[in-house]
This record gives sequence, C-alpha cells and structure tokens, in this order.
Amino acid sequence: MIAVSNGPGDVNKDVEKQLRPYFESRAAAVIDIPTDQHIAAEGPLDHSALQPATRRAALDLAAKVAEQVTIALNVPR
Repeated sequence: MIAVSNGPGDVNKDVEKQLRPYFESRAAAVIDIPTDQHIAAEGPLDHSALQPATRRAALDLAAKVAEQVTIALNVPR
C-alpha cells in the first residue's frame, strides 16, 4: 500500500507520471492524499482538522489496508 502526499508546490507532474506506474505495479494500491495544511503543519494529526477531501482519502486508504489484511489472513468478510 502506498500513500502519496505532497506539500504545496512539491508536485512535479513529469516525475509523478513516470513513478506512478512503477509503484502501481508493485503495490496493492496507490492512494493519493490531497495537499492539506493540517498535514503540512507537521504536528500530531487530528482527523477532524483535515479537509473533507483529505478525510475521504484517509478513509479510502484505511479501507484498502483493511481489505489487504483480510486477504492476507484469508478471513471471509
């Protein structure tokens, strides 16, 4: 599982286009976490302080991790 998050101005679209297929071929999923000032502050994360899109992406990431754990443990859902 790979979570991709960048600060404001950190995204180089050419590099991202080259790296994304590399990581997608080696991971169960690549989840984009939107730029969020709360994450950029580099302090403890408070889920309620994240922007709605970031909260949704974090939920998607957690769901993918849970799905992979279930698969790995071969436990029916």
